Amino acid sequence: MKINDQLSREAARRDSYKLISACYHPPRRDLISILRESQDRMRQIRTEGVHFVRMMWEQLETIEDFDVLLIDYSRLFLGPYELLAPPYGSVYLEAGRRVMGDSTVDTRNRYRDAGLDISKDFCEAPDHIAAELEFMYFLIFKEIQALSTFDRDLAIDYIKEQESFLEQHLTAWVAEFADNIEKNSQTEFYRNLGRCTSLFVMNDHRHLKKSFGCHITAQRHLRGE
Repeated sequence: MKINDQLSREAARRDSYKLISACYHPPRRDLISILRESQDRMRQIRTEGVHFVRMMWEQLETIEDFDVLLIDYSRLFLGPYELLAPPYGSVYLEAGRRVMGDSTVDTRNRYRDAGLDISKDFCEAPDHIAAELEFMYFLIFKEIQALSTFDRDLAIDYIKEQESFLEQHLTAWVAEFADNIEKNSQTEFYRNLGRCTSLFVMNDHRHLKKSFGCHITAQRHLRGE
Protein backbone atom coordinates (compact mmCIF):
# COMPACT_ATOMS: atom_id res chain seq x y z
CA MET A 1 0.00 0.00 0.00
CA LYS A 2 1.35 3.43 -0.96
CA ILE A 3 2.12 5.74 1.97
CA ASN A 4 -0.54 8.30 1.00
CA ASP A 5 -3.18 5.57 0.75
CA GLN A 6 -2.09 4.18 4.10
CA LEU A 7 -2.22 7.59 5.74
CA SER A 8 -5.69 8.20 4.32
CA ARG A 9 -6.99 4.88 5.62
CA GLU A 10 -5.47 5.37 9.04
CA ALA A 11 -6.97 8.85 9.25
CA ALA A 12 -10.39 7.35 8.52
CA ARG A 13 -9.85 4.77 11.29
CA ARG A 14 -8.74 7.51 13.68
CA ASP A 15 -11.72 9.75 12.97
CA SER A 16 -14.18 6.85 13.20
CA TYR A 17 -13.10 6.14 16.78
CA LYS A 18 -13.39 9.82 17.66
CA LEU A 19 -16.85 10.16 16.15
CA ILE A 20 -18.25 7.00 17.76
CA SER A 21 -16.86 8.18 21.09
CA ALA A 22 -18.78 11.46 20.73
CA CYS A 23 -22.04 9.49 20.54
CA TYR A 24 -21.51 8.20 24.09
CA HIS A 25 -21.71 11.67 25.58
CA PRO A 26 -25.17 13.09 26.40
CA PRO A 27 -27.04 13.58 23.10
CA ARG A 28 -26.85 16.97 21.41
CA ARG A 29 -28.43 18.47 18.33
CA ASP A 30 -25.13 18.44 16.46
CA LEU A 31 -25.14 14.64 16.47
CA ILE A 32 -26.53 14.72 12.94
CA SER A 33 -23.38 16.43 11.62
CA ILE A 34 -21.22 14.00 13.62
CA LEU A 35 -23.02 11.04 12.06
CA ARG A 36 -22.69 12.46 8.56
CA GLU A 37 -18.95 12.68 9.07
CA SER A 38 -18.88 9.20 10.62
CA GLN A 39 -20.60 7.76 7.60
CA ASP A 40 -18.02 9.30 5.27
CA ARG A 41 -15.10 7.99 7.32
CA MET A 42 -16.49 4.47 7.70
CA ARG A 43 -17.36 4.27 4.04
CA GLN A 44 -13.74 5.10 3.27
CA ILE A 45 -12.49 2.07 5.20
CA ARG A 46 -15.38 -0.10 3.99
CA THR A 47 -16.52 -1.18 7.43
CA GLU A 48 -19.94 -2.77 7.85
CA GLY A 49 -20.67 -0.34 10.68
CA VAL A 50 -21.56 2.34 8.13
CA HIS A 51 -24.98 0.70 7.70
CA PHE A 52 -25.88 1.38 11.33
CA VAL A 53 -24.49 4.93 11.21
CA ARG A 54 -26.77 5.68 8.30
CA MET A 55 -29.78 4.35 10.24
CA MET A 56 -28.83 6.45 13.27
CA TRP A 57 -28.65 9.51 11.04
CA GLU A 58 -32.05 8.78 9.51
CA GLN A 59 -33.58 8.24 12.97
CA LEU A 60 -32.24 11.55 14.26
CA GLU A 61 -33.76 13.40 11.34
CA THR A 62 -37.23 12.06 12.21
CA ILE A 63 -37.11 12.63 15.98
CA GLU A 64 -39.46 15.42 17.05
CA ASP A 65 -38.87 15.25 20.80
CA PHE A 66 -35.12 15.17 21.48
CA ASP A 67 -35.78 14.46 25.16
CA VAL A 68 -36.66 10.90 24.16
CA LEU A 69 -32.98 10.32 23.37
CA LEU A 70 -31.81 11.99 26.55
CA ILE A 71 -34.13 9.83 28.67
CA ASP A 72 -32.93 6.65 26.96
CA TYR A 73 -29.30 7.72 27.34
CA SER A 74 -29.84 8.29 31.07
CA ARG A 75 -31.62 4.95 31.56
CA LEU A 76 -28.87 3.02 29.79
CA PHE A 77 -25.69 4.69 30.94
CA LEU A 78 -26.38 6.88 34.00
CA GLY A 79 -29.01 5.28 36.24
CA PRO A 80 -29.82 6.65 38.83
CA TYR A 81 -30.80 3.31 40.39
CA GLU A 82 -29.51 0.71 37.96
CA LEU A 83 -27.24 0.92 34.93
CA LEU A 84 -28.98 -1.06 32.22
CA ALA A 85 -25.93 -0.93 29.94
CA PRO A 86 -22.94 -0.04 32.13
CA PRO A 87 -20.42 1.83 29.93
CA TYR A 88 -17.41 0.76 32.04
CA GLY A 89 -15.03 -2.01 31.02
CA SER A 90 -14.42 -3.17 34.58
CA VAL A 91 -18.09 -4.15 35.03
CA TYR A 92 -17.57 -6.79 32.34
CA LEU A 93 -13.97 -7.74 33.07
CA GLU A 94 -13.86 -7.90 36.88
CA ALA A 95 -15.18 -10.62 39.16
CA GLY A 96 -18.35 -9.41 40.85
CA ARG A 97 -18.90 -6.91 38.01
CA ARG A 98 -17.34 -4.12 40.06
CA VAL A 99 -16.28 -0.68 38.92
CA MET A 100 -12.69 0.58 39.36
CA GLY A 101 -10.98 -2.81 39.44
CA ASP A 102 -7.56 -3.90 38.19
CA SER A 103 -8.62 -3.50 34.57
CA THR A 104 -9.48 0.16 35.28
CA VAL A 105 -6.04 0.70 36.78
CA ASP A 106 -4.42 -0.88 33.73
CA THR A 107 -6.44 1.42 31.45
CA ARG A 108 -5.40 4.51 33.42
CA ASN A 109 -1.75 3.38 33.38
CA ARG A 110 -1.84 2.93 29.62
CA TYR A 111 -3.13 6.47 29.25
CA ARG A 112 -0.36 7.81 31.45
CA ASP A 113 2.34 5.76 29.70
CA ALA A 114 1.17 7.35 26.45
CA GLY A 115 1.48 10.82 28.02
CA LEU A 116 -2.23 11.31 28.68
CA ASP A 117 -4.42 11.86 31.70
CA ILE A 118 -8.16 12.13 32.17
CA SER A 119 -9.45 15.66 31.68
CA LYS A 120 -10.88 17.32 34.77
CA ASP A 121 -14.01 17.99 32.71
CA PHE A 122 -14.54 14.24 32.18
CA CYS A 123 -16.30 13.04 35.32
CA GLU A 124 -16.19 9.34 34.52
CA ALA A 125 -13.93 6.35 35.22
CA PRO A 126 -10.93 5.87 32.88
CA ASP A 127 -12.51 2.76 31.35
CA HIS A 128 -15.69 4.49 30.21
CA ILE A 129 -16.49 3.51 26.62
CA ALA A 130 -16.05 7.10 25.40
CA ALA A 131 -12.58 7.36 26.99
CA GLU A 132 -11.39 4.02 25.59
CA LEU A 133 -12.56 4.91 22.09
CA GLU A 134 -10.86 8.29 22.45
CA PHE A 135 -7.63 6.56 23.46
CA MET A 136 -7.71 4.53 20.24
CA TYR A 137 -8.10 7.82 18.37
CA PHE A 138 -4.98 9.15 20.10
CA LEU A 139 -2.89 6.05 19.37
CA ILE A 140 -3.79 6.15 15.68
CA PHE A 141 -3.07 9.89 15.63
CA LYS A 142 0.44 9.18 16.96
CA GLU A 143 0.89 6.33 14.49
CA ILE A 144 0.04 8.68 11.61
CA GLN A 145 2.53 11.25 12.90
CA ALA A 146 5.25 8.58 12.92
CA LEU A 147 4.32 7.36 9.42
CA SER A 148 4.37 10.95 8.13
CA THR A 149 7.99 11.31 9.25
CA PHE A 150 8.89 7.83 7.92
CA ASP A 151 9.59 6.52 11.43
CA ARG A 152 8.35 2.99 10.77
CA ASP A 153 9.64 1.56 14.05
CA LEU A 154 7.72 4.13 16.09
CA ALA A 155 4.61 3.62 13.96
CA ILE A 156 4.80 -0.13 14.61
CA ASP A 157 5.08 0.56 18.35
CA TYR A 158 1.82 2.50 18.21
CA ILE A 159 0.16 -0.19 16.10
CA LYS A 160 1.29 -2.77 18.65
CA GLU A 161 -0.22 -0.72 21.48
CA GLN A 162 -3.49 -0.39 19.55
CA GLU A 163 -3.66 -4.15 19.06
CA SER A 164 -2.83 -4.80 22.71
CA PHE A 165 -5.39 -2.30 23.99
CA LEU A 166 -8.12 -3.73 21.80
CA GLU A 167 -7.19 -7.27 22.81
CA GLN A 168 -7.05 -6.62 26.55
CA HIS A 169 -9.83 -4.06 26.82
CA LEU A 170 -12.32 -2.97 24.15
CA THR A 171 -12.86 -6.26 22.31
CA ALA A 172 -13.03 -8.09 25.63
CA TRP A 173 -16.23 -6.33 26.66
CA VAL A 174 -17.78 -4.36 23.81
CA ALA A 175 -19.97 -7.22 22.52
CA GLU A 176 -21.63 -7.78 25.92
CA PHE A 177 -22.01 -4.04 26.34
CA ALA A 178 -23.74 -3.82 22.95
CA ASP A 179 -26.00 -6.74 23.91
CA ASN A 180 -27.10 -4.83 27.02
CA ILE A 181 -27.95 -1.81 24.89
CA GLU A 182 -29.85 -4.05 22.47
CA LYS A 183 -31.93 -5.60 25.27
CA ASN A 184 -32.66 -2.44 27.24
CA SER A 185 -32.80 0.51 24.86
CA GLN A 186 -36.14 2.13 24.15
CA THR A 187 -34.86 3.80 20.99
CA GLU A 188 -33.52 2.37 17.75
CA PHE A 189 -30.89 5.10 17.79
CA TYR A 190 -29.02 3.60 20.75
CA ARG A 191 -29.57 0.04 19.59
CA ASN A 192 -27.89 0.95 16.33
CA LEU A 193 -25.11 2.78 18.16
CA GLY A 194 -24.36 -0.38 20.14
CA ARG A 195 -24.41 -2.50 16.99
CA CYS A 196 -22.16 -0.06 15.16
CA THR A 197 -19.67 0.15 18.04
CA SER A 198 -19.31 -3.60 18.48
CA LEU A 199 -19.05 -4.33 14.77
CA PHE A 200 -16.57 -1.53 14.10
CA VAL A 201 -14.29 -2.40 17.04
CA MET A 202 -14.29 -6.13 16.30
CA ASN A 203 -13.62 -5.62 12.59
CA ASP A 204 -10.91 -3.08 13.29
CA HIS A 205 -9.20 -5.50 15.64
CA ARG A 206 -9.15 -8.17 12.94
CA HIS A 207 -7.77 -5.66 10.44
CA LEU A 208 -5.13 -4.53 12.91
CA LYS A 209 -3.90 -8.04 13.70
CA LYS A 210 -3.49 -8.71 9.99
CA SER A 211 -1.86 -5.31 9.41
CA PHE A 212 0.51 -5.73 12.35
CA GLY A 213 1.59 -9.14 11.07
CA CYS A 214 2.35 -7.63 7.66
CA HIS A 215 4.37 -4.81 9.24
CA ILE A 216 6.46 -7.27 11.26
CA THR A 217 7.09 -9.47 8.21
CA ALA A 218 8.17 -6.45 6.17
CA GLN A 219 10.40 -5.22 8.97
CA ARG A 220 12.14 -8.60 9.27
CA HIS A 221 12.61 -8.73 5.50
CA LEU A 222 14.28 -5.31 5.51
CA ARG A 223 16.60 -6.48 8.28
CA GLY A 224 17.47 -9.65 6.32
CA GLU A 225 16.10 -11.97 9.03
